[in-house]
Amino acid sequence: MASTDIRDWLPGRHSIRESIPIPQDFKKDVYKINVAILDPELMKPAIHMEMKGERDDLLYTIGEIEIR
Repeated sequence: MASTDIRDWLPGRHSIRESIPIPQDFKKDVYKINVAILDPELMKPAIHMEMKGERDDLLYTIGEIEIR
């Protein structure tokens, strides 16, 4: 598994596997999946990544998930 410390990353593709618990009462719908690298002090998106899906707020839409 790739290091989660971005200072260890080199150019190229990287993969990280995470589990996200979803509450039973979560509204059934289709949700966009957004990712960002956060400033650890402000806990806000802070890094421009060279990838598709960039939004004005430095979040990157990488896909969708349907909750049924």
